[in-house]
Amino acid sequence: MKKIKSRRTRLATQMVGMIILCWIIPFLALSVLFYSFFYVRNIEKNKETILSSIVSVTDLCQANLDKIYEESLNASYDGLIRKAYEKYLKDGDEYQMHKQVTNYLNSTYKYSKLISNTIILYSEDVKLEYYTYSNVAGATYRNIDEFTENTKEVVKAEAESLGTGAKLVYNNGHLYVVRNLVRSNYQPFATIVMEVNTGKCFDALSDVIYETDGEIYLDGGRIFSYTSLDSSQDIFDAKDSIEEFYNEKLINIRAVSTRIIKGYDRERAITYGAVKFEDQTVVFVASLDSFAINAEIVAFRYLFFTVVVSFIVLTFAIYYFFKKNINRPIGKLVDASQKIGDGEYGFKIETYASNYEMHRLVDNFNNMSEKLNKYFNEILAEEVAVRDARLKALQSQINPHFLNNTLEIINWQARMSGNDNVSEMIEALSTVMNAALDRENKPEVLLKDELEFVQAFVHIIKARFGDRFIFEEDVKVDSEAYYIPRLIIQPLIENVVEHGRDDDGKIYGSLEIYADDEFLNIIIKNRGSLSDEDREKIEGLLAGAIDLGDNHNIGIRNVHQRLQIMYGQRSGLSVYTQRNVVTVCQLKIELAKIRQKLPI
Repeated sequence: MKKIKSRRTRLATQMVGMIILCWIIPFLALSVLFYSFFYVRNIEKNKETILSSIVSVTDLCQANLDKIYEESLNASYDGLIRKAYEKYLKDGDEYQMHKQVTNYLNSTYKYSKLISNTIILYSEDVKLEYYTYSNVAGATYRNIDEFTENTKEVVKAEAESLGTGAKLVYNNGHLYVVRNLVRSNYQPFATIVMEVNTGKCFDALSDVIYETDGEIYLDGGRIFSYTSLDSSQDIFDAKDSIEEFYNEKLINIRAVSTRIIKGYDRERAITYGAVKFEDQTVVFVASLDSFAINAEIVAFRYLFFTVVVSFIVLTFAIYYFFKKNINRPIGKLVDASQKIGDGEYGFKIETYASNYEMHRLVDNFNNMSEKLNKYFNEILAEEVAVRDARLKALQSQINPHFLNNTLEIINWQARMSGNDNVSEMIEALSTVMNAALDRENKPEVLLKDELEFVQAFVHIIKARFGDRFIFEEDVKVDSEAYYIPRLIIQPLIENVVEHGRDDDGKIYGSLEIYADDEFLNIIIKNRGSLSDEDREKIEGLLAGAIDLGDNHNIGIRNVHQRLQIMYGQRSGLSVYTQRNVVTVCQLKIELAKIRQKLPI
């Protein structure tokens, strides 16, 4: 008893030390760190998060603009529009020109998500205009009409001084990419105009963290505004703040040579990013939710003061609780488990009734100890009984040598009589019996030998059912490389015979063997289906919870149990249905535990 008391006191002392080391000291250190570093670090963390967010969003917008730029460039490089124009100048066939250019526009831009519509404006000697609008960008012919009425002349004026480059042109709420198409002498002959699907091109802007609303500027002029509908800030105040911020700090951003610009103004709660489109600059300015940004600081302050108030009481409560409800009962369990480990099966400890869980734990420990003693005795008796039963079963069998010799005589007589079918049946039966008798008492055989037994068994079944039995075999591994348990496939072939009939009375079955990274898989399929009752019975059978009584079901259960005993719980048999018309029996054997044949 003194030893137990000393041990408990030592555990309690260690617990006090751990509370001081892991609870009190960290709490005091945290208090200092909070007032010294938390506020500044939280600000820096928010800044890094916001900048990282605007950089990611800006990268996406830059990538979209680059893709549109490449699309406009391809129209010049492809040469089809130029060739159609030059051919028109020679033969004057405007219909063929219209057909070629329209087909090109449809095949290239009709399904673009970033480009709403594409228009080709030729020089004055071509009267027709060519266009297409994207089916997936929500564009209609109305976009073309709007361009013709309000923007066409603006684009022509811009194209005259554009040269061979590309330019973003904003007009009347629409954003266009304009590029001249030139001939081999670099003289423009047409202009390609691509309306940017701004909803898709700039949709990432709404993903800026803490963003409430924002605006997009092109070379200093505001072109678009966007707003998060769940914003808690006043939208109009935010817009005024953004424009004021832009005018103060970003008006000269076009002079910056960096491809992507980022920034954050904590005082106004505004972040910005910019991308380049050739020599133009597109700036995104977003107003942020300052309440959400600082919410973590405010929450931490309230949490800190709450913890301070309850800290002392909580410390003593934890110590008392663990000492009374954990230290004492665990000490008893440790001593009792040591006795069980020393072989004193059936040892019991005094019931601990201080709380329900420990009371149940002690009762369960006592029950476990009692059952452990009982099971050891029962298992020993059962092992002896099983061995005796097997011995009697072997003694009651027909002498295998006599039976094999008899089959050989019958086989010889059948061959002498020219009856090859009977001879083949006898040879198959002999193969099946040799495998079943297992005279060499080998628990494992090569996969090749198991397949020979399966083929003999299938031959017998085919002789029984004729053309009504159809069985396919697909082995995708080296059958001489793996050892598997004897007679694990045959019970599943029986399952095909029992349950694989279709409505015409035919029996369809298949065997597939392959290996993946972890398992050797043996799959047997039939065209039967499983009801809910069948699934419930199979689950109980494989779990060993029920015994359905017939030899067929016992064979399947034994296959599952043998695999788990020999190769562990990850191996075994599973039965399931595919598309409610095919029943699959899958054997999985863990490759790490399977015995493989060494190369000679």
